[in-house]
Amino acid sequence: MAMEPSTPCRSSDCPQSFRETTAARPWMRAIGVVLLVAAVVTVVVLVVSGPPFFRDQTSAAVSLVVSSVLEVALGLVGIINRITLEVDTQHVTLGFWPIWKKRIPSEDIAEVAPTQLTPVMFGGLGLRRIPGRRWGLLFSAGAGLVVTRRSDGAAFYIRTNHADDAITAFRRRSAASGD
Repeated sequence: MAMEPSTPCRSSDCPQSFRETTAARPWMRAIGVVLLVAAVVTVVVLVVSGPPFFRDQTSAAVSLVVSSVLEVALGLVGIINRITLEVDTQHVTLGFWPIWKKRIPSEDIAEVAPTQLTPVMFGGLGLRRIPGRRWGLLFSAGAGLVVTRRSDGAAFYIRTNHADDAITAFRRRSAASGD
């Protein structure tokens, strides 16, 4: 699990922030590469087939073009996606880059608590939404956080190797702002 350096807040003079970025698992990135290769093969088939193919089989050509565009999009997302968790003085920000980002204002956070996460809880890996206003962001099972929003009770579960540091940063932020 690749991560950017995080900023654990352990001393009293530490900034009241935390950031962690987790890259997709290697096998997920490999699937992205396979999709990109499939897109290249599709384009080569279209170019080699030339104009007679387009003239005689327009619907097949359109299908191949659409499928190669989708393969490129999904392949790139598979290669570059990241899960981010950021705690600062104003927000807790959760992200599944490049697709989704949720910034929750500090005053709208009811709770930040440690939890254990498994893909089974959410029906798989990645960015997952399940009934009951619950969202999961995970590439593997293990320790994580649940951030509960005060306004609507929505719960955001995120996998992190540094749950204690994120909770400490949140509590320092809360203490500094008087929440």
